[in-house]
Amino acid sequence: MRLEERAVYADDAKNSQDVEKVIQDSSSDLDQAAKEDGVSALYEAKSRLINEYFQREIGFGPYQIQLFLLTGLGWAADNIWLQAVAIILPEIQKELNPSRVEFATLSLYVGLILGATTWGILADLVGRKLSFNITLFIAGVFGVAAGGSNNFTTLGALVACVGFGIGGNLPVDGMVDSSCYYDYNRSS
Repeated sequence: MRLEERAVYADDAKNSQDVEKVIQDSSSDLDQAAKEDGVSALYEAKSRLINEYFQREIGFGPYQIQLFLLTGLGWAADNIWLQAVAIILPEIQKELNPSRVEFATLSLYVGLILGATTWGILADLVGRKLSFNITLFIAGVFGVAAGGSNNFTTLGALVACVGFGIGGNLPVDGMVDSSCYYDYNRSS
């Protein structure tokens, strides 16, 4: 008899003697698994109980998978913008001729710091879904606008706004991801 079948049997048991019998029957399975894994039978029993709870009570369904992929795109946007600014630095040097091209990266990081600080708090006030959408919208709009910059000052300001958007998206992504796994029963 598998552990799942024993658990169902234990749920259907009418009295404590039946439950004790199920526990005694499963103890040989626990002892065998514990010996194979090199852990105590008690630890194995606790691990199985926790895993069973995660799989049956909390769950991980299509909603969590879709949300994980969506917030993963937010994390990808952050990494892509950081790499994009690093990649365009030589071209900025050639085309716009700034005295210190590193200030483009500095402006991105200033935006990241301000965005993370601001949107971490605003997400609690205006909501996570709205904050998630706004931060990615800000990053997208100002990123496109930065592509049309005609001088280095404009580029720095627009890249800082991109940083504000993606810097704000990082804490919001983390909040959305972590809260959805615990809110599974309410969301499905």
